[in-house]
Amino acid sequence: MERRSNNLRERMLSLIQGAKFRLMNEKMCKLPIKNIKKNFENNPTDFIEYHDSYKSLQTNWPEKPIDKLIESLKTRSKFKIIADMGCGNAQLAQSLPNKVHSFDLVSHNVNVIACNMSKVPLSAEAIDIVVFCLSLMGTNISPFIIEANRILKIKGLLIISELCNRFFNLRKFLSTMQQLGFQIIKQDKSNDCFWTFEFKKIGNPKPYTTLKLKPFLYKKR
Repeated sequence: MERRSNNLRERMLSLIQGAKFRLMNEKMCKLPIKNIKKNFENNPTDFIEYHDSYKSLQTNWPEKPIDKLIESLKTRSKFKIIADMGCGNAQLAQSLPNKVHSFDLVSHNVNVIACNMSKVPLSAEAIDIVVFCLSLMGTNISPFIIEANRILKIKGLLIISELCNRFFNLRKFLSTMQQLGFQIIKQDKSNDCFWTFEFKKIGNPKPYTTLKLKPFLYKKR
């Protein structure tokens, strides 16, 4: 009886944490990134709660995008330098032998650099692989992709893993990424929750190119 009660309590807590994450995620996807960063800086507990809720939500996923990314990156050269944009608790850096630069809006880990992902403290063409794993927040994500282009070496790799319901039109998304200097080389849409794309840097972004994703909308039950 006690075990059943504990299991029920755990399920209820998981549902509550999942609802918190979805609501916070929906709110953030509708705001400019500078507002999101300011909110987290003024309310650091919100940042902790967001990531705690995110971890709790993932316990119900049959497959986690970060785990797939780690397994994929382990097959590549350990000498490749990686930038993890919106890294959370820096799981990539903790799981790979590579040099990983970990960035997020707020840092609660000595290995994470707090900054806006549209302006990271790295030199141009210094990185082999840039990763955005469920971290493209805000109303306009073009500045993040443009910054990824700046820090990537020519033919460097950009990996984006995002919730599939955030894409307005996949063909338009890929076309806009081309305008931002990236050619699609691989896409994985086998998961019902998130899609993963790999792009190769082929040139500089065209000016005034705008790339947007849908906000993550929480379905009220």
